[in-house]
Amino acid sequence: MKIGEIIKQYRNEHGYSLREFSKLSGVSNSYLSMLESGKHPRSGRPIVPTLTKLNQIADAMGLRIDDLISAMDDTPVKIDDGGFYVSSLEKQIILRFRDLPDGERNMLLRSLGLEEKGDESRGASIPYTG
Repeated sequence: MKIGEIIKQYRNEHGYSLREFSKLSGVSNSYLSMLESGKHPRSGRPIVPTLTKLNQIADAMGLRIDDLISAMDDTPVKIDDGGFYVSSLEKQIILRFRDLPDGERNMLLRSLGLEEKGDESRGASIPYTG
């Protein structure tokens, strides 16, 4: 499902208006409306939510952000306001990477010339420096 469909379905199932869900999530009414329609009303361009907004929405729904992102198909996600996006293929790679057993995950990291430090591969925030 697209993020807008997920939000709309949740609101309908729980009897929330757009304004009520906006207050609950801390995401503006107009932004939620754009997410539900899937596009910016003036430009017609697709709306790409940031992880911050998705986290607010997930919290309001009582979900973990991982669960919300997993339910979203073909919805790109903006990591930050600097324009770094994660495509649906990249999202699938990240989710599969997280499910790998430690040995396989470490082998993959070594083959990419990377080292696992701490718990970064298990969902901690890793800044993009590219």
